[in-house]
Amino acid sequence: DIEKQLVNIDCILKSHKSFIINLKQIKEVNGNAQGYRLVLKTGKIQVPVSRNFIKSFNAKFHNI
Repeated sequence: DIEKQLVNIDCILKSHKSFIINLKQIKEVNGNAQGYRLVLKTGKIQVPVSRNFIKSFNAKFHNI
């Protein structure tokens, strides 16, 4: 339900079946075509980007 409310915000993206991220809070991107791991500015947690979401992540992240 939250995902539907955030769909029109450009910097918000679903990166995995369990994660929705703010692209402006990404400090570092690690990984490859099998999947990325995002390091956020505010913590030590690494958020996954699954293979299903890599294409949409790349399209949005490089335009922010």
